[in-house]
Amino acid sequence: MTEHPKSAADPSGRQRSENAQLLAALRRQGLPPDGSARIELIPGGFWNRVYRLRGAGCDWVVKQFALGVTNRMFPILPDHEARALASLGPLALAPGFVAFLPDVGGAPVLIYEYYPGEAWRENAAMVGEYLARLHRVTPEHGFRRRPTSARGILDNAEEILTDLQGAADDRAALEALRPPSGEDSDGPAVALVHTDCGPDNLIVGPRGVLLIDWQCPGIGDPVEDIACFVSPAIQILNAHPPLSEAQRADFFAAYGSASCMHRYMHLGSFYHFRTAAYCLLRRESLRRSDRDRAHRYARAFDAECRLLERLHAAG
Repeated sequence: MTEHPKSAADPSGRQRSENAQLLAALRRQGLPPDGSARIELIPGGFWNRVYRLRGAGCDWVVKQFALGVTNRMFPILPDHEARALASLGPLALAPGFVAFLPDVGGAPVLIYEYYPGEAWRENAAMVGEYLARLHRVTPEHGFRRRPTSARGILDNAEEILTDLQGAADDRAALEALRPPSGEDSDGPAVALVHTDCGPDNLIVGPRGVLLIDWQCPGIGDPVEDIACFVSPAIQILNAHPPLSEAQRADFFAAYGSASCMHRYMHLGSFYHFRTAAYCLLRRESLRRSDRDRAHRYARAFDAECRLLERLHAAG
């Protein structure tokens, strides 16, 4: 997922050399169309390297994927991101797809149209309207299947917690907030879900709001995206305060689906439990190597646990 601080452009000689090597590799693939096009590293990703390539007839993002990264919550799936953009770009629900190159210098590269704008920071109704349109699209085949039952979501959380070392007290506190699986409600109308729709992946530009960073999509329950956006932890990890009750109400009203709201009331605590588990794992894994980000995950974990407490008290 997108995390702060993001990688920033490096004007060093080494970076200029890497830029030139990548541009030369793209030209050997017949891209870009303009011989005078320039490429520069831009802020945009934590795990992957993101470039902007500009020239006559092109203004593109070039995403060079990291290899060997294992993340049970937000896996890096380059071919799935390419498939999502090719499907959603023509519907104005994602940036326009340009090309997917499975091997450029040993790593996959995705190229898509640059979408000018700023990361979402206000107007939750705008996001609700966008996600409602996105979730009405009939998903194509070829995407991973996401868990849509209470039991499946809890199993996913357990997989995350298998990697946790230490933090016995906080793990016990989290386990005390584990929702009982019970009976699942009626099955969802499955949709193509983004799974990481925090503020930094929601870009507000000339065509309204669009989701970027489609590197871990799936076919699943629309509630997964809903729970992600309203999660206080996800908002904090994207350097945004948790949504107020008024913002949550605006979001749900704009989304406008009574059935999805019913499913969120039933399954929201399971998704939030999984998010809290992920934040606890990341806090512990970063405790020695990156204290600033570990502290952000600690605040995110605490905020998600407070939400779980409120949901538990509400019954």
